[in-house]
Amino acid sequence: MNIKKSLTISSLNTRGATSNILYIDQLCKSSDIVCLQEHHLFPYNASMLSTISTEYRTFLRCQSFIRNDGVPIRQGGLAIMWKAGINHTITKLHDLEMKILWVFI
Repeated sequence: MNIKKSLTISSLNTRGATSNILYIDQLCKSSDIVCLQEHHLFPYNASMLSTISTEYRTFLRCQSFIRNDGVPIRQGGLAIMWKAGINHTITKLHDLEMKILWVFI
């Protein structure tokens, strides 16, 4: 007997992950994979996505820079979160392009 399993994928332009933690948490509860755009996190606080749900693994990129006057600027950022139970089926694909983030399922 061939059993087909479904996979639920959600995508969200967060416009800032810190202000949308509850919504991201709800997506995690109803999805196998969650793709986030524009999380606006710096590398030093990006680990906060991993604290939303301990049942998820996270692959992310931050897009930030320091202006000439020393002020840090957050821009965009991408993240893919997936249930730990499917971790064995996920392969992170690394690319030098900061605006592309992908995994192989």
